[in-house]
Amino acid sequence: MNTPNRNNTTAVFALVALAVLARVVVYFVTNYQVDDALITFRYAENLAAGNGFVYNIGERVCGTTTPLFTLLLAGLAVLGIPVPSAAITISIICAGVTTFALARFGQESCAGPAAFLPAILYSLYPRSLISDISGLETALFTMLIVLTLYQLIRRHYQTAAIAAGVAALTRPEGIGLFAVVMFVAFVERAPRIWRAFALPIALISGWLVFAYSYFGTAIPNSLSAKAVLYQKAGTDVFDRVGELMTLGPDLGLIAYGVLICLTIWLAMKQDRIAWVALTAIGLVAGLAIFSPRIFYWYGAPALPLIFVVFARCSAMLGRRFKLQGIMLYISIAIAISLASVSYAKISALNSEMAWYSSNHIAAAEYLNAHVDANDTVLAEDIGHFGYHFRGKIIDRDGLVSPQVIEYNRRNEQLAFADSVRADWIFIARDYPTSQAILNSQLLRERYLQIDYDGPASEKTHLLYRRQH
Repeated sequence: MNTPNRNNTTAVFALVALAVLARVVVYFVTNYQVDDALITFRYAENLAAGNGFVYNIGERVCGTTTPLFTLLLAGLAVLGIPVPSAAITISIICAGVTTFALARFGQESCAGPAAFLPAILYSLYPRSLISDISGLETALFTMLIVLTLYQLIRRHYQTAAIAAGVAALTRPEGIGLFAVVMFVAFVERAPRIWRAFALPIALISGWLVFAYSYFGTAIPNSLSAKAVLYQKAGTDVFDRVGELMTLGPDLGLIAYGVLICLTIWLAMKQDRIAWVALTAIGLVAGLAIFSPRIFYWYGAPALPLIFVVFARCSAMLGRRFKLQGIMLYISIAIAISLASVSYAKISALNSEMAWYSSNHIAAAEYLNAHVDANDTVLAEDIGHFGYHFRGKIIDRDGLVSPQVIEYNRRNEQLAFADSVRADWIFIARDYPTSQAILNSQLLRERYLQIDYDGPASEKTHLLYRRQH
């Protein structure tokens, strides 16, 4: 690998500034927060308030898959930093660190202008940019993946193992990353290997023991709920690969095939970047196989690894065919194209936030003014809704309500709604799982539709109150 040219330090920090500035601007223009993020926010605020690691007070159910991020948010909340502010602050800092690591990664693995391609791509790539400001743990997990592979390629096994161990506490996929580090360390006969892995194994084991004793299971309930909820709505596994590659089913699948070919080429040349490529392939394959439905942020953490592989192979081909000079112009063209695409995405984020405001937040504010202390609400899409309404929620999706899962498995949503006798129902008009309830005699006879604030034409969710 190449030694970074210290004269390029200014360029590295310019790229860090670009990544940070792009995310700050998009966040403050849109105030974007994806619905799932606010489930974690509610857990963090309950934890900070002394109510325990819970969504509904008194109910020990793990409905979040990011324990470390939840603990970080709760810790900052105790210090007086609002959870949404803490989330975006952590994410922007992590994005800056990721960009710095990618710039160094590029300098050490590529020669010429291709060295900065990974950092440029990550800074402005729409999927990475939007995922990083969504309020989710994506930026933190992405940073840990990049740091893990950067240290692993440099044969710093202990540092790589620690980063991978922390990643395993951030996302379930981190367990796979940790396994990759262990495998590479064993294959390359790393010295004092057990000492390198002792601390991360202790951290992971500690969380698993706590989760089992506190929640009754080490597996997050939300994973089981999503596996059932999306089992019939999921797409073909090859389509999911394409979606994770962010290029759509057809182009994405072709790109994945190209990535596999590049990995084989790098491995044949005994290039250590092959480990980076194999990790990216594994992340995408694992998510495609085990996640029946793909959301846009799922594939974001693998993208920087793909960018490193692309830059490394571009540099090798450029050197072989004496095209290094063209890489500068390619880098500039890519930066301009990505900036324009990212700009075009902003209006869509504003529309999504307006939709949350007209439906989830408006209904939550109505409930805050009208519910009785012991009322229960049967709801779905509980992120923004559940963050703004802090009463007891029975989640029809099952993320924080494990009793729902078997009903969803049998497609018996109406039977479950009848069994819980909720005081309120917040339900989507057009979800397939909503139709049995919306068209039922149960709803017509026992519930009254409530006209909560907001334009009727923009309401995709309906609110009902039980008639006593």
